[in-house]
Amino acid sequence: MDPILSAYPDTAPPPRQGGSTTLDPVERWVKLLRWLWATPWPVYALTMMQANIIGAVFVFAFLRFVLPLDRFLELGEFRFVNQYLFIGYLVLAFVGGVVASTLLIFPVLRADRIGDAFDGSVRDRALRIPFHQSVLSAAIWAIGTLVFVGVNPWVVATAKLLQEHNIPVLVVARNYAKLSIARMAGLTTQTANILSEFAVKDMDFAGIGYFIACTPDDETNATAARQFTHVFGGANTYQLHRDGKSTGTGSVKQDTAGHLTARFAFVPQLSLKELDHRMASGMTVKMTSLSSEFTLDDFTARYGEDTVILFVKPENSTITVADRHTKIPTESGSLIAMVREPVDV
Repeated sequence: MDPILSAYPDTAPPPRQGGSTTLDPVERWVKLLRWLWATPWPVYALTMMQANIIGAVFVFAFLRFVLPLDRFLELGEFRFVNQYLFIGYLVLAFVGGVVASTLLIFPVLRADRIGDAFDGSVRDRALRIPFHQSVLSAAIWAIGTLVFVGVNPWVVATAKLLQEHNIPVLVVARNYAKLSIARMAGLTTQTANILSEFAVKDMDFAGIGYFIACTPDDETNATAARQFTHVFGGANTYQLHRDGKSTGTGSVKQDTAGHLTARFAFVPQLSLKELDHRMASGMTVKMTSLSSEFTLDDFTARYGEDTVILFVKPENSTITVADRHTKIPTESGSLIAMVREPVDV
């Protein structure tokens, strides 16, 4: 027998004469993929993907047909940015799930690849794969849930500040989940459709002096403002500014007629999207007292032009909603405003 061939087992190819047996990276990956394709692991991966798809279908079917959807999810608030956030999370969850699953089963794959015995730690890892995979899937779904459930933080921050100064506040929303943060902040809440007959006739507004409609939908805000004008009076009923251009979208066919809208709250007049964006950028809601030592000009100079004045409390008077007709005090009283805290150098 040739001495070169006799030095190697029958199962191994002989080395190339005058060359190396080392495979280049591409050949190694091709060889690995060919081996993997001949094993049950691709079927396992497809089974896990199928299980997640079926689970997603069942979850969404339960939310859609079993639960009262409008109390738990408001798909109308699934806006442009959130759509990309949701799609981005799906991609990251898929990639992260694949990587995490591969790391979980890697010792088993390696043992299977080189032909080691399935005993000891490899056997324990193989037996625990279903449990680990269940924990991983549950974690991915739990994190994904946070993409949908939320509340406008500036509403809660403002209401909490008002309540701390003994001003009665009632936060109303038809989405039960969105009110959870308000409830945890100690605020009085009511789960109801603001356009329902219950809201107008039976809801308790004792001690409440103003109404501000701040839903994401301009038509809902306008309708609610007209409805509650009979309860609070036209001078005390407000809505947020329409989203888009200063006069709406610019289309007479799409924008709500001007005579059907209420006063626009706050100075400057901003939409819900703009207020959310400012709050998300790091601004906070706080009350500031004005005096001859710290005037309105000092306030503006300290906090900048992007400050949003929400409420005004003149000296020896009650608090009022700030709008473009409000006379802002200059050397007395207090302001509740959304401000950006300056960075002290």
